[in-house]
Amino acid sequence: MSMLQFFIAVDVTVVNIALPAIGADYGVDGHSLTWVVVGYTITGGGLLMLGGRLGDLLGRRRTLLAGTILFGAASLLAGLAPSFPILVAARLLQGPVRQSRCPARWRPSCCCSPEGPRRSRALSVWAAVASCGGRRFALSGIITAHLGWRWIFLISVPFILIVIVAALFLVPADRSAPGDRFGWTYPARSC
Repeated sequence: MSMLQFFIAVDVTVVNIALPAIGADYGVDGHSLTWVVVGYTITGGGLLMLGGRLGDLLGRRRTLLAGTILFGAASLLAGLAPSFPILVAARLLQGPVRQSRCPARWRPSCCCSPEGPRRSRALSVWAAVASCGGRRFALSGIITAHLGWRWIFLISVPFILIVIVAALFLVPADRSAPGDRFGWTYPARSC
Protein backbone atom coordinates (compact mmCIF):
# COMPACT_ATOMS: atom_id res chain seq x y z
CA MET A 1 0.00 0.00 0.00
CA SER A 2 2.95 2.31 0.64
CA MET A 3 4.26 1.74 -2.89
CA LEU A 4 0.82 2.62 -4.23
CA GLN A 5 0.74 5.75 -2.07
CA PHE A 6 4.19 6.74 -3.36
CA PHE A 7 3.08 6.56 -6.99
CA ILE A 8 -0.12 8.46 -6.28
CA ALA A 9 1.89 11.20 -4.55
CA VAL A 10 4.47 11.24 -7.33
CA ASP A 11 1.87 11.41 -10.08
CA VAL A 12 0.31 14.53 -8.62
CA THR A 13 3.53 16.57 -8.74
CA VAL A 14 5.92 14.87 -11.14
CA VAL A 15 4.18 16.21 -14.24
CA ASN A 16 4.88 19.86 -13.36
CA ILE A 17 8.60 19.62 -14.12
CA ALA A 18 7.95 17.83 -17.43
CA LEU A 19 5.39 20.36 -18.75
CA PRO A 20 7.88 22.35 -20.86
CA ALA A 21 9.12 19.15 -22.53
CA ILE A 22 5.53 17.99 -23.14
CA GLY A 23 4.63 21.38 -24.64
CA ALA A 24 7.68 21.35 -26.90
CA ASP A 25 6.97 17.79 -28.07
CA TYR A 26 3.33 18.45 -28.94
CA GLY A 27 3.72 22.11 -29.89
CA VAL A 28 1.11 23.38 -27.41
CA ASP A 29 1.16 26.56 -25.34
CA GLY A 30 1.18 26.97 -21.58
CA HIS A 31 -2.58 27.55 -21.36
CA SER A 32 -3.31 24.19 -22.97
CA LEU A 33 -0.68 22.46 -20.83
CA THR A 34 -2.57 23.31 -17.67
CA TRP A 35 -5.09 20.59 -18.62
CA VAL A 36 -2.41 17.95 -18.06
CA VAL A 37 -2.30 18.92 -14.37
CA VAL A 38 -5.72 20.46 -13.74
CA GLY A 39 -7.69 17.73 -15.49
CA TYR A 40 -6.11 15.14 -13.22
CA THR A 41 -6.72 17.03 -9.99
CA ILE A 42 -10.27 18.19 -10.79
CA THR A 43 -11.57 14.78 -11.82
CA GLY A 44 -9.73 13.15 -8.93
CA GLY A 45 -10.79 15.59 -6.25
CA GLY A 46 -14.40 15.62 -7.35
CA LEU A 47 -14.86 11.86 -7.14
CA LEU A 48 -13.23 10.88 -3.83
CA MET A 49 -16.53 10.22 -2.05
CA LEU A 50 -17.80 8.17 -4.99
CA GLY A 51 -14.66 6.01 -4.69
CA GLY A 52 -15.40 5.44 -1.02
CA ARG A 53 -18.98 4.46 -1.77
CA LEU A 54 -17.87 2.05 -4.50
CA GLY A 55 -15.50 0.50 -1.98
CA ASP A 56 -18.40 0.03 0.43
CA LEU A 57 -20.60 -1.56 -2.21
CA LEU A 58 -18.17 -3.65 -4.23
CA GLY A 59 -15.60 -4.39 -1.55
CA ARG A 60 -12.47 -2.42 -0.87
CA ARG A 61 -10.14 -5.07 -2.29
CA ARG A 62 -12.06 -5.24 -5.58
CA THR A 63 -12.19 -1.45 -5.80
CA LEU A 64 -8.47 -1.23 -5.02
CA LEU A 65 -7.60 -3.78 -7.71
CA ALA A 66 -9.92 -2.32 -10.36
CA GLY A 67 -8.72 1.23 -9.68
CA THR A 68 -5.07 0.18 -9.72
CA ILE A 69 -5.47 -1.72 -13.00
CA LEU A 70 -7.26 1.23 -14.63
CA PHE A 71 -4.67 3.66 -13.26
CA GLY A 72 -1.89 1.52 -14.76
CA ALA A 73 -3.70 1.43 -18.10
CA ALA A 74 -4.20 5.21 -18.03
CA SER A 75 -0.51 5.71 -17.14
CA LEU A 76 0.48 3.51 -20.07
CA LEU A 77 -1.86 5.46 -22.36
CA ALA A 78 -0.42 8.78 -21.13
CA GLY A 79 3.14 7.59 -21.70
CA LEU A 80 2.38 6.34 -25.21
CA ALA A 81 -0.05 9.13 -26.19
CA PRO A 82 0.43 9.95 -29.88
CA SER A 83 -1.28 13.35 -29.52
CA PHE A 84 -1.91 15.98 -26.88
CA PRO A 85 -5.70 15.36 -26.68
CA ILE A 86 -5.04 11.68 -25.90
CA LEU A 87 -2.57 12.67 -23.17
CA VAL A 88 -5.20 14.96 -21.62
CA ALA A 89 -7.83 12.19 -21.90
CA ALA A 90 -5.48 9.77 -20.13
CA ARG A 91 -4.93 12.30 -17.34
CA LEU A 92 -8.68 12.88 -17.05
CA LEU A 93 -9.06 9.12 -16.60
CA GLN A 94 -6.22 8.88 -14.08
CA GLY A 95 -7.92 11.30 -11.69
CA PRO A 96 -11.10 9.38 -10.92
CA VAL A 97 -9.46 5.96 -10.86
CA ARG A 98 -6.86 7.37 -8.48
CA GLN A 99 -9.65 8.42 -6.15
CA SER A 100 -11.40 5.07 -6.38
CA ARG A 101 -8.29 3.58 -4.77
CA CYS A 102 -7.92 6.14 -1.96
CA PRO A 103 -10.46 4.77 0.52
CA ALA A 104 -9.63 1.20 -0.50
CA ARG A 105 -5.90 1.52 0.17
CA TRP A 106 -6.39 2.82 3.72
CA ARG A 107 -8.19 -0.28 4.94
CA PRO A 108 -5.29 -2.72 4.50
CA SER A 109 -2.89 -0.29 6.17
CA CYS A 110 -5.12 0.39 9.17
CA CYS A 111 -7.49 -2.47 9.63
CA CYS A 112 -5.47 -5.51 8.58
CA SER A 113 -2.77 -4.80 11.16
CA PRO A 114 -3.71 -5.54 14.76
CA GLU A 115 -3.80 -2.59 17.13
CA GLY A 116 -0.49 -1.88 18.78
CA PRO A 117 3.07 -1.91 17.45
CA ARG A 118 2.26 -3.56 14.10
CA ARG A 119 -0.40 -0.99 13.21
CA SER A 120 1.82 1.86 14.42
CA ARG A 121 4.66 0.57 12.24
CA ALA A 122 2.34 0.24 9.21
CA LEU A 123 1.08 3.81 9.64
CA SER A 124 4.63 5.09 10.18
CA VAL A 125 5.80 3.55 6.91
CA TRP A 126 2.72 4.99 5.19
CA ALA A 127 3.44 8.49 6.55
CA ALA A 128 7.13 8.32 5.64
CA VAL A 129 6.35 7.36 2.06
CA ALA A 130 3.62 10.00 1.74
CA SER A 131 5.96 12.75 2.97
CA CYS A 132 8.64 12.27 0.32
CA GLY A 133 8.05 15.94 -0.66
CA GLY A 134 10.87 17.47 -2.66
CA ARG A 135 12.25 14.15 -3.82
CA ARG A 136 9.33 13.91 -6.23
CA PHE A 137 10.48 17.01 -8.10
CA ALA A 138 14.06 15.74 -8.24
CA LEU A 139 12.79 12.40 -9.56
CA SER A 140 10.78 14.16 -12.26
CA GLY A 141 13.76 16.25 -13.34
CA ILE A 142 16.06 13.24 -13.54
CA ILE A 143 13.56 11.16 -15.49
CA THR A 144 12.66 13.98 -17.88
CA ALA A 145 16.29 14.94 -18.51
CA HIS A 146 17.66 11.43 -19.01
CA LEU A 147 14.78 9.30 -20.26
CA GLY A 148 12.27 11.77 -21.67
CA TRP A 149 8.95 13.07 -20.37
CA ARG A 150 7.01 9.97 -21.43
CA TRP A 151 8.83 7.95 -18.77
CA ILE A 152 7.27 9.96 -15.95
CA PHE A 153 4.13 7.97 -16.76
CA LEU A 154 5.67 4.72 -18.00
CA ILE A 155 8.00 4.19 -15.04
CA SER A 156 5.07 3.53 -12.71
CA VAL A 157 3.59 0.70 -14.81
CA PRO A 158 5.94 -2.11 -13.58
CA PHE A 159 5.48 -0.98 -9.98
CA ILE A 160 1.72 -0.92 -10.43
CA LEU A 161 1.94 -4.54 -11.61
CA ILE A 162 3.82 -5.38 -8.40
CA VAL A 163 1.10 -3.67 -6.35
CA ILE A 164 -1.62 -5.66 -8.14
CA VAL A 165 0.12 -8.99 -7.51
CA ALA A 166 0.86 -8.07 -3.89
CA ALA A 167 -2.75 -6.98 -3.31
CA LEU A 168 -4.03 -10.27 -4.71
CA PHE A 169 -1.99 -12.19 -2.16
CA LEU A 170 -1.80 -9.86 0.83
CA VAL A 171 -5.06 -7.92 0.97
CA PRO A 172 -7.93 -10.00 2.32
CA ALA A 173 -11.08 -10.07 0.25
CA ASP A 174 -14.07 -8.33 1.75
CA ARG A 175 -17.68 -8.44 0.74
CA SER A 176 -20.26 -5.71 0.66
CA ALA A 177 -22.98 -6.01 3.24
CA PRO A 178 -26.14 -7.86 2.14
CA GLY A 179 -28.72 -5.53 0.73
CA ASP A 180 -26.23 -2.79 -0.16
CA ARG A 181 -27.07 -1.09 -3.39
CA PHE A 182 -25.91 2.02 -5.11
CA GLY A 183 -27.99 5.03 -4.19
CA TRP A 184 -27.64 8.73 -4.82
CA THR A 185 -28.77 9.68 -1.33
CA TYR A 186 -27.03 8.96 1.91
CA PRO A 187 -29.09 6.51 3.99
CA ALA A 188 -30.62 7.97 7.14
CA ARG A 189 -29.12 6.72 10.39
CA SER A 190 -31.31 5.49 13.16
CA CYS A 191 -30.46 6.84 16.60
